[in-house]
Amino acid sequence: MENKKLKVLYIFSKETKPLEEMWKAGEMPDTYLLGLNHLKDFDVDAEYIETDYINKWRKYNVNLSAFPLFFKIRKYDVVFSEGSLFFPFIYKFILRFKKPKFVWYNTFFTNIIKKNSGFKRDLIVETIKSLDGIACPSKIQHDFLLEWGVKPEKLFLVSNGVDVDFIQKEQAKMDLEEENGGEDYILSVGTEGKRDYNTLIEAVKKLNLKVKIVAMPRKLKNENRVSSHFVDFTGPVPFNKLLKYYKDAKFVVIPTKNEDTLDVSDCLGQYVLLDSIASGKPVIASKRMSLDDYVQDKKDVVLVDPENSEDLQSAIELLINSPELVKTLQKNMDVKSMKFTTENFARQLAVIFKKVIY
Repeated sequence: MENKKLKVLYIFSKETKPLEEMWKAGEMPDTYLLGLNHLKDFDVDAEYIETDYINKWRKYNVNLSAFPLFFKIRKYDVVFSEGSLFFPFIYKFILRFKKPKFVWYNTFFTNIIKKNSGFKRDLIVETIKSLDGIACPSKIQHDFLLEWGVKPEKLFLVSNGVDVDFIQKEQAKMDLEEENGGEDYILSVGTEGKRDYNTLIEAVKKLNLKVKIVAMPRKLKNENRVSSHFVDFTGPVPFNKLLKYYKDAKFVVIPTKNEDTLDVSDCLGQYVLLDSIASGKPVIASKRMSLDDYVQDKKDVVLVDPENSEDLQSAIELLINSPELVKTLQKNMDVKSMKFTTENFARQLAVIFKKVIY
């Protein structure tokens, strides 16, 4: 059995074929493929199924989009997904099928358990327990699920990864001095509902420094909606343009809300953090326990209290006025970036897939 190449089906929660085609054309990183393209190097045959029908239903309800795969998945050894728990609820918890094994990439289990109660929460927990393997990108998630009775042999710690090679090669080809005129700015990236841009804007009001925010300003306080010379909301941008923003920024700020905010990912800000590390940019980030597995304060990044504009302002001033600290952060990032790659993420997944089968 161990000489047989494992067959793994990925079930993505979002349309993936266009992203894969852009990656093949050299226009996008492979980050969004979650290691799929690297698994062949670790004796795993991985693929995904995407049809017009699946994409059509995905727009209305992501749960319905999985049903065309209901009978097809029997030929696979493992199903891997980062999506809704509805499919494992039916397949594993209700019908109790033993094959294939279900491995889930845990980005939301902590918060979905915390924000529900009673019978609904019990169903969620039992569905999670029915999974054969759970890949947790942070130890705090791993320990939380242990407390809720998930068997330790089903829990696996993994390190998230981004396409470091793509990011660094693309940035090496860029001449930002010519396009941006060498302007100084700090950069912040992420959907507004997942960031605390009000606190960021409050923090920079007293500083003579421009802020470029890659998001739409939909949830700002009224006083922060006024157009200003120091805040530039770009809206969504193509990834190659985002890489230029990373490369030319003085540093990156990842302002997130208090960890009691439950309508967001468990691991908020991790991918922007890793993109920043790959870009060699110093980072200021709001403290979150899910970042503890990736960085240390004042060694790799500068961490601040969430929703605290004064603390954030002090951190910004610290980086502006401490070139030696900036050099230290950048030096440590060079080492860190090689650890958090999509290839390494795939290597970890391959180990999990084999453990749940053999």
